[in-house]
Amino acid sequence: MNKHQVLYGQQLANEWIDYVEAENPEGSRERELYGLIGNWVKATKAKRVVDIGCGQGICSALINKDVEYIGIDNRKFF
Repeated sequence: MNKHQVLYGQQLANEWIDYVEAENPEGSRERELYGLIGNWVKATKAKRVVDIGCGQGICSALINKDVEYIGIDNRKFF
């Protein structure tokens, strides 16, 4: 496959899940994003968090159980 080929459907979904959703302690999500989300929720004393594009809802683990978590994602595959 050349670097410009675009993949669609289940193959793309599986590759995305492997790349983005798999646990990766060295990845930028874990190093940058997760800390910011957790700190923001605490600092704002949020009562509800809406995660648009939540994927598998991994960010819900960063939210205190007293905060309502709503995850929204479009699961349509082409």
